[in-house]
Amino acid sequence: FSSKSEPLRCVYSSIVAPVSSLAASVQNITMGVPAGPKLDFVGASETIITVSFNPLNSHDQYVLQWKEYHQKWETDGQTKKMNSTEMTKTGNGKIQTNIEGLNPGATYTVRLRVLAEESSSEAGKASPELIIDTEAVSCTPKPSCIIL
Repeated sequence: FSSKSEPLRCVYSSIVAPVSSLAASVQNITMGVPAGPKLDFVGASETIITVSFNPLNSHDQYVLQWKEYHQKWETDGQTKKMNSTEMTKTGNGKIQTNIEGLNPGATYTVRLRVLAEESSSEAGKASPELIIDTEAVSCTPKPSCIIL
């Protein structure tokens, strides 16, 4: 504890370790950084999951995290950093984003974290997780119109 007039800043190690390419940068849950906003499921195809969320007025930086359901966040999680000021909002003010390059017929866990404004290495608690299935590859032919 310092007697200087600097603000007291508490940093706690994350209970869930950081993921994949962001492993070196998102390492701490920081007091004062809010939890990630609730994610809403928009849709899923064979290789894409679409989610949306209401951005916070107090923070612009977010990291979307996902992994296959059976995998571990620490070793298999993937990330997508987002700045809400650079993204197009839907008519109701939400930010909508895609997670691409997924495996067909797989189950994924998706969550969102808020990044501290002054640092990309500290984040708030993760949002509640969504568990989403991608569509299986279809073996049936697509309907077509034949005029005889």
